[in-house]
Amino acid sequence: MALTDVTGGLLPTLNDAMPHRLVPVLREFLAEHAGADDASVLVADYELRELRRLNPRSGEALTLPGEGSDAGQSFVGQVIVSEPGSGGAVVMWVPL
Repeated sequence: MALTDVTGGLLPTLNDAMPHRLVPVLREFLAEHAGADDASVLVADYELRELRRLNPRSGEALTLPGEGSDAGQSFVGQVIVSEPGSGGAVVMWVPL
């Protein structure tokens, strides 16, 4: 199933979620509908130089450059970017 096939149901699901539940609801939705093992939300700083993980679990802080990274390419270009992950997984960067 293509990611674009499930995005129509995502917005109503997020609209029903409390703000502090954004990341868990997104994670649960993508696990159920797209088979995702995990999901995170990155937010840009005011200068658009860095992307930082919102609501990191167990201290797993993540900061990526806005330029020169696949996450930055996705954010700046507003396109879906995929890259090989560990263990044969695929990491997908999807702009919100």
